[in-house]
Amino acid sequence: MSTDPVVIHHSRSQGEVDQRCRRERYWFTVFNGNGIIPAIEPIELRFGSVVHEAITTRWDHPLKAAEYALQEMNLYVGNPQVGATEDQRVEWPYLAAALVYAYLTKVFPSVLKEWEPENIEKLYVFIDEAGVQWSSRPDFLLRHREVRERRRYLELKTTSLNPEDFVRIFSRRLQGHHGALAAQQTLGVEVGEIQLQGLVKGGKYKGQLRSRLIGGYRRENALGKPAYKTDHAK
Repeated sequence: MSTDPVVIHHSRSQGEVDQRCRRERYWFTVFNGNGIIPAIEPIELRFGSVVHEAITTRWDHPLKAAEYALQEMNLYVGNPQVGATEDQRVEWPYLAAALVYAYLTKVFPSVLKEWEPENIEKLYVFIDEAGVQWSSRPDFLLRHREVRERRRYLELKTTSLNPEDFVRIFSRRLQGHHGALAAQQTLGVEVGEIQLQGLVKGGKYKGQLRSRLIGGYRRENALGKPAYKTDHAK
């Protein structure tokens, strides 16, 4: 009879759902092996996935990344089975493109001044003291350009929370902790910094999502004629 320890495979998302509701974790991650998988991915989840895919696969080509986000969201909301509202069909593709382009041109360049991507969306594994194997796939593992032993784990999160609530919630989420521990154990290097970057997609007003990135603001140009701008750089 084998005495080898049994390794239990567990994902970060399973752990976070378990913290919220164990019944939900069972039905959506364990039942029939993989849990109940919706036939149509909810629009909020697809939006986040598209933004992540655009940034992590085209981070060095902002315009191409934005075009990819626009194309993918247009394809998604154009599917009648999704049941997207008129606002979602018209606005969400442009919101995804604006978020991607704004981040890659206004924020990420400041990160790249000190850091360079070492691994992107790479699977890491962390086995804890109880023998539970946690898998994690950080968006970016960054390496400092001058102090080569320094590593930073960068995770992107689309959100409609205000900054205070975002910081409060994610300070105790498993994602950052397990992502860093998994990278450390897999690579054998210390990951001393974690950065969770919120990509704010706006807030809800009268049941609809509203964002400065998709709202046109009327301004008069130098000739006194009306013009519209989104002020996305702010």
